[in-house]
Amino acid sequence: MNIRFGKRSSILSIAILLLLSCFLMAASGFAEDAGDGSGGGQGVPLELVSSIPADGQKNVAVNQDIKLTFNKNVIYLSIREDNKKCFSLLTADGSKVPIEVIMADDQINPEEKRNISIHPLQVLKPGTAYAVKISPTLQAKNGTSLGREVTINFVTAGTVPKPAPAAPTGETVAKEEAIKAPPTAEKSEVTNTVTEEQKASGVEKTSLEEDKVKQGQEKEVATEEKLPVKDNPQDEKKPNRTYAIIAGLVLVAGAGYLQARKRRQK
Repeated sequence: MNIRFGKRSSILSIAILLLLSCFLMAASGFAEDAGDGSGGGQGVPLELVSSIPADGQKNVAVNQDIKLTFNKNVIYLSIREDNKKCFSLLTADGSKVPIEVIMADDQINPEEKRNISIHPLQVLKPGTAYAVKISPTLQAKNGTSLGREVTINFVTAGTVPKPAPAAPTGETVAKEEAIKAPPTAEKSEVTNTVTEEQKASGVEKTSLEEDKVKQGQEKEVATEEKLPVKDNPQDEKKPNRTYAIIAGLVLVAGAGYLQARKRRQK
């Protein structure tokens, strides 16, 4: 009897252990189906569970890291390098901000397997809108992908700094100083003195120029008086013509007289 009872007890113990093992396996499968990213849960899509800052949040610190939490393991060794390329930080005008994507080691820190941090490599501008974009190709350990682009918008604290005014040039500074500074008595006296000197010098220059002109005219008159007056060549030709005419008449008259005398003699 004791031997039979002992056999039955051992069989019952083995059955209980098998049931416990099945229960543990079922619990583990349920956890995987819930999305822990350990290999199961293909029927549950990869999703973003939460973010810090949240979508639409304002007054975010300019030096704050962005923390993202998913429902599955997104930092597994075989997918982590590709997943790092799925994040970007943009300004409102579309300019990219350099970032570092930080992932823990899921073997050392398994509790961080669903978390990813984004560290901007430059201090964000105050009072500026930013957007974190997550690519639809982001993948979980079990092979499921995000399937759509996710965007998280936020605005940093503070106000947008006003652009610095342009540095004034030398001419601008001189003009502003001339406008601001009232004219002093010394400057006015100097100006008046310079004006009088300019006027006097102008009068002197005018009188000197007039004297030079008069002297030049007198020299021209004197030169004309010294030069001998030449007879008009036409006046010289007139007497010569008259003499020629007279001589011609005399010759004609003489010839006529001689002919008339010859006739008488005949």
